[in-house]
Amino acid sequence: MTERFRDLTPRQILMLDRLDDGWAHKDSIGQPMRTLSDAMLATAFGLIDLDLATVSFGWHGIGGVRLTQDGRRMRDKG
Repeated sequence: MTERFRDLTPRQILMLDRLDDGWAHKDSIGQPMRTLSDAMLATAFGLIDLDLATVSFGWHGIGGVRLTQDGRRMRDKG
């Protein structure tokens, strides 16, 4: 995992904010993958590689990218 907020790229920082849907971690679905451009998905998958985001499947099998608890902490302490 990336240890410091300053190690993230500007795109990754923006994606941390975008993936925060305002719900508590256990209820969060993040952003549906179909709403993200290819560039946004590449950035989101970079966050997944850093264990700051994850893919989950929810209602009707819709895949979403959402923050992990480490991702939330990183965004909050930014």
